[in-house]
Amino acid sequence: ISVTKTANPTSVLQTGGNVTFTYVVTNIGTVPVTITSLEDDKFGTLAGDGDCQVGTVLAANGGSCQFDAVFAVPAGAVGSTHVNVFTAKAEDDQQNEDTATDDAEVTYTDVLPDISVTKTANPTSVPETGGPVTFTYVVTNNATEPATITSLTDDKFGTLAGDADCQVGTVLAANGGTCEFDAVFNVPPGDYPGSHVNVFTAKAEDPDGNESTDDDPEEVIYTDVLPDISVTKTADPASVPETGGNVTFTYVVTNNATEPATITSLTDDKFGTLAGDADCQVGTVLAANGGTCTFSALFAVPPGPAGSTHTNVFTAKAEDDDGNEDTADDPADVIYTDVLPSIVVTKTANPTTVPEAGGPVTFTYVVTNNGPVAVAITSLADDKFGTLAGDTDCKVGTPLAANGGSCTFDAVFTVPAGTYPGSHVNVFTAKAEDEDSNEVMDDDDATVLYEQPPVGNICPVNAADNRWTDILGIGMGNPKKHKNSAKIVIPNSGDVLELYGQLAAKDEGLARYVRFMYPGKNNFVDVSTIIGTSSRSSSVFWYGTELEPAPNIRGRWFLQKTGTQKHIPRAFLLYPTYQTDQGTEFVNVFELLQPSDTQVYWDVLGGWVPFRQVEIAIPAPLARTTFQIKVALVDNDLDSRPIYVTASAGGVSQTWAPTGPNRKDQLNILEFTLENVPAGSGTIILTIESPQPYTDELGVLGGDSGALVGVTANYFCEEVTP
Repeated sequence: ISVTKTANPTSVLQTGGNVTFTYVVTNIGTVPVTITSLEDDKFGTLAGDGDCQVGTVLAANGGSCQFDAVFAVPAGAVGSTHVNVFTAKAEDDQQNEDTATDDAEVTYTDVLPDISVTKTANPTSVPETGGPVTFTYVVTNNATEPATITSLTDDKFGTLAGDADCQVGTVLAANGGTCEFDAVFNVPPGDYPGSHVNVFTAKAEDPDGNESTDDDPEEVIYTDVLPDISVTKTADPASVPETGGNVTFTYVVTNNATEPATITSLTDDKFGTLAGDADCQVGTVLAANGGTCTFSALFAVPPGPAGSTHTNVFTAKAEDDDGNEDTADDPADVIYTDVLPSIVVTKTANPTTVPEAGGPVTFTYVVTNNGPVAVAITSLADDKFGTLAGDTDCKVGTPLAANGGSCTFDAVFTVPAGTYPGSHVNVFTAKAEDEDSNEVMDDDDATVLYEQPPVGNICPVNAADNRWTDILGIGMGNPKKHKNSAKIVIPNSGDVLELYGQLAAKDEGLARYVRFMYPGKNNFVDVSTIIGTSSRSSSVFWYGTELEPAPNIRGRWFLQKTGTQKHIPRAFLLYPTYQTDQGTEFVNVFELLQPSDTQVYWDVLGGWVPFRQVEIAIPAPLARTTFQIKVALVDNDLDSRPIYVTASAGGVSQTWAPTGPNRKDQLNILEFTLENVPAGSGTIILTIESPQPYTDELGVLGGDSGALVGVTANYFCEEVTP
């Protein structure tokens, strides 16, 4: 026997495909044979068909049969072949067997990519001024193998980013794999009628590097933008007397449309064509989307009945560049008011000062009619001296002509006794009526000052003494290093009348006690109670007590040995009050300050207060003088961060901004000299401030922390020439 095998088609795509194989078996022997086997090495046993299968008898000398079979050739590499072999067997009636084979080749061909794209716009039209449009882009793979997107572009908007599942690098599945994304672009302005066309182009490659490209245009139609203006008209004032009057009208034209408009007409139904001004007139171009212009015009509103209104209407017209016109109008009402009388009075005193014992003063009274109608005086009164008689040409019943008619009279009264620096004030009130019995009233006061009596000494009686108080002190260290003991030598200790001791600290915990030690052994005073309380943790507090005068005092801390030990000494202070020589007297004040009232630090978010103010009372001087003030500041350290401390009295002030201690770490004793403090100044104001970071070139650190713990102030009692 012999066999043949042929394939149709003889090639398939690299992804594989169906092929029809035709099988032929021929008996080339001289005896009949019977087919015993039909096999394909790739597709297995072959069933054949009705006249060509196992059992079919082939006649001698050329008897043959054939059959077809369709098989799916699997995927393969481009350019390679799929070979399968057909084998047939047959026997004669003596069971002699023969075998024959034949193969068929199917060649693999390349599968080319094939993509298609669509692009749609929403909305499909925009105003001729342009506007945002959402474009939807779709890429579809029509080929039989996957494709990878390599490019997404728009001829008007450039490279497209796509989105997470549809971008350059996205793989589209074979046979219809698709992806889509949206992008919003501003379609530029264009002319109506017209359109904006932009083209979407996508490219993709298959695994073999074969590329496919497709594009799709989309059209967005431009629609006409009609002009839209609005106008407002306002009147100032909104009312005039019934006699009429000038009113300033303000005219505003606004373009509400999305393209520019040119003003073509400005008119007022009562006052005619309006000229406008340089930037708001016929021909002015108003920008799109709210472009506006304003002008004012002054017109005389004619007389009208009281209570009625004068109404005039403003009308404006404008056109766009296509010749489309829009018109808008707005009225303004001006109300006519009743013409009421109006008077103005003045009252002056001569002289303007009297001694504290009082004295005679001549008061001059003037009544002026500043209204547009005549009036008659109906009342003249003084709140201190009663009804005023006036004189022959200025009294109750005197007529005053419109628009400036006036009258004047004098009256002499005795101003009663008073005290310096006080004053006597009395008020003149006049009333008048017009012919319609409309009443009008006005008043004016006159002030007569009491003169300062002659001053002999600037110090108030019983306020001065032969003494003044000083502040002495020494710093005791910082959080890293401090002293538990310090000594202060008191200058001129033999002149000390009184002495107060103070030990100031910061941070947390409690001392067992503090000790103020006199010279010699076993001569001391212990204090275990905090006198100057803190405002919060990590702030200043102090212990203190009255002491006997001595040449020197030593202050010592006895800290806790266990438990709350975070108690850091800061400063030791003494406040000696000295006896002065006879005839050398001072007004002297000494006050201990509570840290809870004076502690500052800039960190507001941390719960601190950055600014504090305290007031110190001092008997007020009777003439200008100089205040000498000393202040004790605790906790200003060596890190160059400032604290601002200001002392002021009677409008005179002085500020210190120490950036480090001046009495060893951490104590400042600040001295203020306030010159020319005015008489009557009975309050000293102390302010302390820790400035915020980045102010006054501070940088990130900000100001330092600190608290005021004591203040002394005095001024010298000197004779003043009257």
